[in-house]
Amino acid sequence: MKICIFYFSGTGNTEIITNLLQKELNNLNADVIVMKIETIIKKKIKVKTEKYDLIGIGYPIHAFNAPKIVYDFVHQLEFDEGKKAFTFRSSGDPFLNGGSTKMLRNKLEEKGFDVFNENLSIMPTNVFLQFKDNLNKQLYQLAQIRIKKLAQDILEKKIHLQKNSIILTIISKLFSFMETTGAKWLGKYIKISDSCKKCFKCVRNCPTGNIIVIDDGGDDGGDATIKFDRSCNLCMRCIYECPTNAIHFRYFRFFEIKQGYNIKPIISNPNIKGDYLSSNTKGFFKHYADFFGL
Repeated sequence: MKICIFYFSGTGNTEIITNLLQKELNNLNADVIVMKIETIIKKKIKVKTEKYDLIGIGYPIHAFNAPKIVYDFVHQLEFDEGKKAFTFRSSGDPFLNGGSTKMLRNKLEEKGFDVFNENLSIMPTNVFLQFKDNLNKQLYQLAQIRIKKLAQDILEKKIHLQKNSIILTIISKLFSFMETTGAKWLGKYIKISDSCKKCFKCVRNCPTGNIIVIDDGGDDGGDATIKFDRSCNLCMRCIYECPTNAIHFRYFRFFEIKQGYNIKPIISNPNIKGDYLSSNTKGFFKHYADFFGL
């Protein structure tokens, strides 16, 4: 079976989930390729979904919905009547199952796709809160288990669609609209401190091309000015990947995790144990334990 997975990942969580899913599907003898949604959009690649038996779309949850860049990608897809499709998403909290899936499912169905499976993975949050390392490690380990089951369900074309109540859909639409609208304003007012070394990593890596360079005439780029436009996706990539920690929100800086965000060193550290959640978990993280059935 030939499968193509299209995904968008801001700070790495969805990419990790995508790589896990590709590995598990390959282990089950599926022929799987993955493609970055941002690359397809930037390079204006024409996607031919008819070449594949199944397609998948992975994304991080932004305000109970898929980020705008995912909708932009779906919008440019050609009609493919009856093509089986699945979606998977990552969230830092299982609250309300990450929001309604109705909007994205409807857009895919308008393009002829038959969405048969929708999956939610809980990964460490990259905003507001800095989770403890053993919780981050455990969330990754639990995601591995869920993705292994997902791979089997996908190949069996098992139907698993989230139930989206009218209230949940309304809430998701409202918060998504607020986030998309607010991103244009917040993205415009991201600031760069004097610690910036003009490496332009943020410019190269911005998924929406929101970060631009104004050439002030210097041959070496040292006099160039970095500006932020109004197409920000609020993915936080530029903030967390800046090598000199020079990029921050001008307003709402509490949105950022002070220590930055990078789960990969935690995943690879054998001395960190994933033992935070259990049946005895109380307080804020009890709904995490309940989500995983611990």
